[in-house]
Amino acid sequence: MNVIKISLSFLIYFCLISKCYLQNIDYGLVIEANLASHTNSDPTKPDDGQFQWNSLKTFGVGAYASKQVYNHIHLTSSLMFRQRGYTEEAQTGPIPSPTFSYLSLQNSFNYVAFDVKCKYIRNNSNKVKISPFLGFSTNALLSKDIESERQDDINDLYPVNQYQDNWKRINVNYAIGFSFFQLNKYSLDFEFNRSITPLLKVETLLVKDWVWSMKLNISVQKLLSSE
Repeated sequence: MNVIKISLSFLIYFCLISKCYLQNIDYGLVIEANLASHTNSDPTKPDDGQFQWNSLKTFGVGAYASKQVYNHIHLTSSLMFRQRGYTEEAQTGPIPSPTFSYLSLQNSFNYVAFDVKCKYIRNNSNKVKISPFLGFSTNALLSKDIESERQDDINDLYPVNQYQDNWKRINVNYAIGFSFFQLNKYSLDFEFNRSITPLLKVETLLVKDWVWSMKLNISVQKLLSSE
């Protein structure tokens, strides 16, 4: 009987503490739009610089939680499903023949990602706030669809098949940007995202992310609030 009373008391206390704690946490949904591309470089030829593929329009969805940790400093984490990749403009066909095929190949990568951002939020207006942030994301590769790997003409000229099994399962990126807040219920993040660890690394090829993103954050906590 005493065990039941202690357990019930602990459960009630835990619920009260959790309720108070959750009141200080903002949580909601994230919708992400990206202009994603990859950069390629050859580590054995540093003087050649890097080549960047054309952008691919991709998306992401997820949920976030944010908490003020010190004065104007807010820590935000999010769990996302996101897509990234690049567009490859290719010209294929027999070299002696004037008949060519002009292809726009869509090469996409699907990730589940965990992002963490540190935002500096000032109350510079009752309605509008502009806040810089710095963050990091860890992306775990779920699947990929590289159309260029299925083009025989490209595979004959470039060692594409050598790279197929060398894409990293995990990569880490940094993000810098700013948030635009409106009435605290909605905010837009504008960010630049770049690889810290490579997406693919072999002796003669190093591939990294290069992504511009816009994120719409919808605060479910504030929408449901009675205030």
